[in-house]
Amino acid sequence: MIACAIAHRPRLLIADEPVSALDAHLRAEIMALLTRLRRETGMGLLLVSHDLASLEHHADRVLVMQGGQVVEAGAASAIAAAPTHDYAKALWAATPSLRSPLPGDLPVPGAPLVEARALTVRFAGSGLFAKPVTAVDAVDLTVHQGEAVALIGGSGSGKSTIGRAIAGLGPVSAGAILWKGAPLPARRSREQRRMIQPVFQDPIASIDPRWRVSDIIAEPLVHLRPDLTSWGRAGLVKKALQMVELDGALADRTPMALSGGQAQRVAIARALVAEPEMLVLDEATSALDPLVAVQIVALLKRLQRDQEIAMLVITHDLALAAQFCHLAAVLDAGRIVEQGPMTQLIAAPQATMTQRLVAAS
Repeated sequence: MIACAIAHRPRLLIADEPVSALDAHLRAEIMALLTRLRRETGMGLLLVSHDLASLEHHADRVLVMQGGQVVEAGAASAIAAAPTHDYAKALWAATPSLRSPLPGDLPVPGAPLVEARALTVRFAGSGLFAKPVTAVDAVDLTVHQGEAVALIGGSGSGKSTIGRAIAGLGPVSAGAILWKGAPLPARRSREQRRMIQPVFQDPIASIDPRWRVSDIIAEPLVHLRPDLTSWGRAGLVKKALQMVELDGALADRTPMALSGGQAQRVAIARALVAEPEMLVLDEATSALDPLVAVQIVALLKRLQRDQEIAMLVITHDLALAAQFCHLAAVLDAGRIVEQGPMTQLIAAPQATMTQRLVAAS
């Protein structure tokens, strides 16, 4: 995409969140590439971003915006070192960092819920002589009741493929997935699908823009709880809205009338309405600014504590995952290269990929 943008030698390059979907190591590489291109070609670069750490090292000047207005402007290094406006201070303070203290109040996990044993996923290659691609290679993973396990790795390492397989949304080529000790079949029952619910990366793209919020949240109940009356569904929708701390007045709005944080809360409410025991969160905060992401993490921690919901957290943000995950499994080329308690992985990473991710965070 960058090559397409610079092919005709522009005077100005506008990069709108160019690294938000990438892991920490790739973020550093792409930002360094943009900086090098700017210096070599002399073009101007306008970076639109909520990643303040990247802007500190790759921008000359920063404009902080709130409510459509510039509330602070100045040299990037000066604003990063000592922001003066309250909103800029809050953004900087909310930016995840491995230097932040790790939480000591995580709930004690219960019995095993999901176990992946030698999980393998292969996809057919494209082209006449292409070989099949092994996206996930003999992965062993366990998630307990009330436990949050982070799947961390570079882009294309197989994180989302594992999440989709466990949630029943993607294929399984070999191995087994167990739920409370019993194998989950390829074709799952309504009850088996209800127990594991997904939350996707882009909250706006994952919900129907034409539907009202109440209809979006109620959608899983139509398929997973056909025994419910319309009154029963309405009651569970109201309960789900309360669980994610959304005003009931939002139920009649459409997604275009919601902020990014509200849309992600709606997506989480849709996952919770079926009363699952586990959530699969696929980059659930990467599209959000730091302040909203912190609020979503606080919500997930509360659900962990109050509802004892287990979570498989697919992310490339090690610092964010450290705020509410008990364990981490680090993936590289479809294999788990290291796993263990979050504190242990951060303090003494062993695998090369873990070391790279910790250093880049």
